[in-house]
Amino acid sequence: MNTRIADRGIVLLGEYFANHTKSHFQCSKGHTWKATPANVMYGTGCPHCAGNVPLTKEIVNARLADRGIIMLDEYVTQRTNARFQCSNGHAWKGAPANVLYGKGCPKCGRITAGSKKRLTPDIIRERLKGRGITMRGKYVTSQTKTLFQCTEDHSWEATPGSVLA
Repeated sequence: MNTRIADRGIVLLGEYFANHTKSHFQCSKGHTWKATPANVMYGTGCPHCAGNVPLTKEIVNARLADRGIIMLDEYVTQRTNARFQCSNGHAWKGAPANVLYGKGCPKCGRITAGSKKRLTPDIIRERLKGRGITMRGKYVTSQTKTLFQCTEDHSWEATPGSVLA
């Protein structure tokens, strides 16, 4: 067996039992793995070198590090829910596959979505352009009354949300 795979830098560790019985192998870089001798003889090489290593909690956390997310539970499968925590301390359960491929903290997602919908004084001024209305008072929220004025010099208090409606 070792003679047949030596040219690929792979060695069988221990004894050869049968072509379809998993055995331990080692590549020239020192990685070890289990595979059937048949698979190795017909082209399958080191899964570590090929980037096909089964996921672990450590690998998942390394891939999520730049997003500020950590996996709290042990990794079982890509579809088995696990607990995750974001850099803001929010914890949730989700499938590792979903988190690895872009889904993040649901609470942070709601906060971000809400802030995108939130009106700002600049947005209100932009939306009022061409309507002959100017916001003169201080903006607090879309549901807090403030002072408005029209081109006819009329002033009134209303909520920005109602003036924009």
